[in-house]
Amino acid sequence: MGRRFGRRRFSKGQGARGKKKKAKAICEQKSIANPVEECYNQGLRFSDLTRFTSTNKSEFEQLARDRKEDFDALREKGRWTASVYLGTYIVEARLKFKICDVLKLEKLPAILKTHDLNALVIYAGLKDELKSLPEVFASFSSINTIHAEVSWRYKIADPSHQVDSDNLKAWLFNSKYGVMTWLGL
Repeated sequence: MGRRFGRRRFSKGQGARGKKKKAKAICEQKSIANPVEECYNQGLRFSDLTRFTSTNKSEFEQLARDRKEDFDALREKGRWTASVYLGTYIVEARLKFKICDVLKLEKLPAILKTHDLNALVIYAGLKDELKSLPEVFASFSSINTIHAEVSWRYKIADPSHQVDSDNLKAWLFNSKYGVMTWLGL
């Protein structure tokens, strides 16, 4: 007669991804301007809130400027596909700068490290302001759609992407409805 082994269920602690999802869900449900405080109130350990990204506030600000220069340089060279892919990161970097600014922190809390532009707008406390500006909100939504579409990473360079690059430039920098104009870059 052989040994019979039963399945053991191990109780796993909530991992970093689970904590980020929980924090994001909480913030989206309640439109919270200070997610760090709310996460703390929801029982996340203090140590989870004291880890920070290696990039500091001024580096996020410079990163947004650098990505704008890269976007412009790619467009000048007719590299439309790459400009579309890279251009959306201008918004991500600027929003991470805004989060540090709102939270009065030099570095972004690691728990808020995400590429989700909607979440970053919430974390920066800008959701209501963005919704009150319909043209900017429309631009943001278009940029967010491109940013979330992973396939841009793998698209082959194509001259037809000039239209996409031109649209992105307007959504980013138009003086009336540009997202980066609204974000102050």
